[in-house]
This record gives sequence, C-alpha cells and structure tokens, in this order.
Amino acid sequence: LATAQDIVRRHDGWIEVETAVGTGTTFLIYLPLTNANLAAPDEPEARAPKKESKGLILLVEDEAAVREFAAAVLQQDGYSLLQARSGENALEVWQWHSARIDLLLTDVVLPGDLSGPQLAARLQAEKPALKAVLATGYSKEIVGQQSPETAPLVVLNKPYTPRALLRAVREALASSGGAPAA
Repeated sequence: LATAQDIVRRHDGWIEVETAVGTGTTFLIYLPLTNANLAAPDEPEARAPKKESKGLILLVEDEAAVREFAAAVLQQDGYSLLQARSGENALEVWQWHSARIDLLLTDVVLPGDLSGPQLAARLQAEKPALKAVLATGYSKEIVGQQSPETAPLVVLNKPYTPRALLRAVREALASSGGAPAA
C-alpha cells in the first residue's frame, strides 16, 4: 500500500478508502486524465535524493509478509532497518549493531525460546535508552502482564496500518529520552 501510494502521488493522483464492517474495503485510485502522447525518456530520471535517516530500527518479525510490509513503510518514511526472524536471530544482529540501534520493533510471539517482551527486557537491560514497540494481536492488558520487567513499551495492535505503525514508532522514539541518536 505504501508503494502504491508513492506511485500514485508521483503521478499527481490520490487514493481514497471505503470500508464497511462485513463487506470489506475498497481502495479507489484517482489519476489525472491526459491526452498527451508521451514518449519514453531517453535517459533514466534522476532519483530523488534519499531522505536522511530518522534512526535505526531493529525489526523482529517471523512472518515474512508482515516484516516486508513494515520494512517498506518504515524505509519509505526515512528510517534505517536491521531485520531478524526470531529473538535469537535478533540477539545476533544486536551483538554487532547495538550501539547504533535506536528502537526495537518486535512481535510479541516469536519462534524459539525468546518472546518479544523477553527480548525487549534483555536488550533494555544492556541499553536502557533503547525504545521498544511490541506488535501483537493480543490485548494490551495481556502484553502488559507478560512484560512487567521492561521499561515502558508502546503496544501496536495487529493488523496495523502504515499510519498506525509510524505513529507507534514516533511515539516510542519521542518518549522520555527525546530523539534517537544518529
């Protein structure tokens, strides 16, 4: 969706969403009408300069489709990413990049012996300034009961929209400690 939105905006269009419980969601894409006969450009267009990174996020999600969706949304908004499929895999990534990581975005339920809340507690014990967002299909109360040892966490309910994801990340990064260190 983030990619589609970017393409539509580049063509001076917009996307509208119609949704109703029980009937589903419809995305309407509007593009301007043109009668021009456009020839293919001889040279590739210069790409827009990359946005300056807003921070480095360690994204931990075992479902590839969800991980790819979150990564696309976050990268399009200017965040740099490191990705892991499990808590154990995240610890390997952390070992090499912990000094640069500003935020942990992890699913609550992960394969292996380490859950998202346990991972957050372990990494925050090493780096108290680390911000964390827990993504879950469970209620916030259940997540809170599973992670009393961690610093305050932002909980992101699944399934989430790009807007909800970015809001949760911004909220976590803005919480008690200010902006991320670059």
